[in-house]
Amino acid sequence: MMPSIATPAYHTTWPPPTAMHVFNEPSNLTSFLHRNHWSKVRSFELSATAGATIITVPSVKSTATGFEWNALLHYRVNNWLAATGIGQFSVKEQFTTITDSLTYQTFIQQIITIDSAWVVDTMTIIIDSIPVVVVDSFFQAFFDTAYQEVTVTDTQQVQYEAASAGRYTEIPVIFGYRIPLGKVRLQLSGGAAYGWYTGALRYGINSEGQLYSYQPGPVASLLGRVTIQYPISRSLFLQGYTGARYAIGLKKNIPDDNYFLYSFGGGLLYRF
Repeated sequence: MMPSIATPAYHTTWPPPTAMHVFNEPSNLTSFLHRNHWSKVRSFELSATAGATIITVPSVKSTATGFEWNALLHYRVNNWLAATGIGQFSVKEQFTTITDSLTYQTFIQQIITIDSAWVVDTMTIIIDSIPVVVVDSFFQAFFDTAYQEVTVTDTQQVQYEAASAGRYTEIPVIFGYRIPLGKVRLQLSGGAAYGWYTGALRYGINSEGQLYSYQPGPVASLLGRVTIQYPISRSLFLQGYTGARYAIGLKKNIPDDNYFLYSFGGGLLYRF
């Protein structure tokens, strides 16, 4: 008698239950990268700021106040960013000039003239019926007084305080990094800018102390800024900043000054 062979049972359900989630759930590696911000987050942002500046000119030991503004387009990758746009900043310097001034003084002067002379007097007297001529002489002074108008000219050095101001328009290139600090963000940025003069004629003092006018040349600036950003919506941020700038004159045939500018101000940032 032949032994019976059991026929195995086959499942006809497809797909198997364990295969349903193979392609629909993210892998553990992808979830880990998202949780740890290793995947790149890119966005464009528009920043506009304006502020006050303290302008120092080491060559003439001058300190003055001014303004600056800029509008920048940011490209952000995670916490790193690069930006460019347009801006403007003012420059001003105080200087002292010394010039000669003529003064005139008029007064009345009393003039006394003295003349002197010997006076000879003769007379005839009769002695014993004989006429005798007697000669007598003596010294006599004659005084005369007159008044005369006299003008005296004097030269004095007069010191004048003056100021020369203008402004530059520039194109900056900025790089930065953001540090999240709870609800706010701290942004550290720095870069360089090329600026051209767009103000009126400037004035200066030459080596002889004379005032002259000139048209400044372009400048190159080194920039640094620390910014605090506070969100007021998902896309809009308030900004407050403090920064510094060193502007270097590039035109060597005129005595362009180098400037240190310290700034503080605020503005808005919009994230697209």
